[in-house]
Amino acid sequence: MKKIIKEVIEVIKNTINKEEFITKHKTNEKDFTRKRKLGFREIMYFVLGLSNSCLDFEKDYFCDVFKIEKVSNAAVCKARDKVKFTASRELLSVTQQFIPAQNKYKGYNIIAVDGVKGELPDTKEIKDNYKLSKGCLYPQFHAVTSFDVLNSKFIDAQIEMETANERKLACKLLENHIPGKDIILYDRGFASVALIQKLEEKGIYFVARVSKSFIKEINESTKQKTLDKTIHIDYTQERAKKSKVKDVKLPYSFDLRCVRIFLKSKQQEILITNLPREEFKRKDVGHLYSLRWGIEVGFNHLKNALYLEAFVGIKENSIKQEFYSILIKYNIIMLFTEEAKIMEMNNKKTLKLEYKPNMRKTAVFVVKNILKMLHSSIKGLTKIIKDILCNIVKFKSAIRKNRTFLRKQNSSKYSVGYKRNFLLS
Repeated sequence: MKKIIKEVIEVIKNTINKEEFITKHKTNEKDFTRKRKLGFREIMYFVLGLSNSCLDFEKDYFCDVFKIEKVSNAAVCKARDKVKFTASRELLSVTQQFIPAQNKYKGYNIIAVDGVKGELPDTKEIKDNYKLSKGCLYPQFHAVTSFDVLNSKFIDAQIEMETANERKLACKLLENHIPGKDIILYDRGFASVALIQKLEEKGIYFVARVSKSFIKEINESTKQKTLDKTIHIDYTQERAKKSKVKDVKLPYSFDLRCVRIFLKSKQQEILITNLPREEFKRKDVGHLYSLRWGIEVGFNHLKNALYLEAFVGIKENSIKQEFYSILIKYNIIMLFTEEAKIMEMNNKKTLKLEYKPNMRKTAVFVVKNILKMLHSSIKGLTKIIKDILCNIVKFKSAIRKNRTFLRKQNSSKYSVGYKRNFLLS
């Protein structure tokens, strides 16, 4: 794992230094043509090294690490405007592909897709340019992300600065998805005929929770006590118009497998999937959907350990830069936590409880050292990684097994004090 961490950092540095990468993601072709204190590479390093503090502290710390003359806040903001947020997004794509997906389910990558909301900076510029969501005091961003739940890494994301249609953002994610041996999990609210069509076109397996009213054929099927049934659905021009179905190539016919599961609370849920029954039994489908909870844990870490809503920038482009950089940092942090777990197991003493790295303390320490890792030589990088691991091993939290709690109806979306357990009828 140490080797992977080192290689990921080197991949980041090499990608940022490629001329084609710079040309592709600078706002104007004339930008960064003259040598300045804050070039394209420096701005990318600056964004990746942000620790969600105030701009004064961030720029001074950056200048100290990179040993350059102090610059003004205005100079930093101006330079950031010259770098498209797409650079951070592409960097996320590059780095996550480089992190091996070691854990699989029956040979498949299990990817959860879900949305996350958060407050934007409380500034006049933001308030003047973006509408308030209903019931909100401040403008919010809305993002839909894809997350490898078995390997704890973010794969991609679509972010909008205002309330957005989750279904459309989920479809956008699929446009950039490289088909592989994947199973994508969707929570209720994401499923649509347009999404199913895109998944079928790309040959991707999926599991999605739906309501009985999603498609009339499903509602008719759910009257059965035991449900694991394949239904055929036809969409003509007339039916699509009547059902207000949009963005679908018509006529469209498809088969859906419907599976009923029961939560421990006896509440029933309906899942739709295109997984073959020969390979994935009804119990497997229920188990797969339960794995979706991993992305909620990821969101919890983003908000409470990486302070997702504490943006330094106040413009749309700079906020999106930071959003994708936070996902990159999360993936790097998880590499460190996995290595820390291995180290703890190797140095295991006779203890009453098992321990895991404390995510919040680990995140703070790793983020603090990201700039140092990016600035260091290959030899120096090895030492920094070793020092980080030696410190975060000390940040431990006890693992208390067999603590299972039922979902509370009005609980916070990001509460992780319970597990979703499924009983199949």
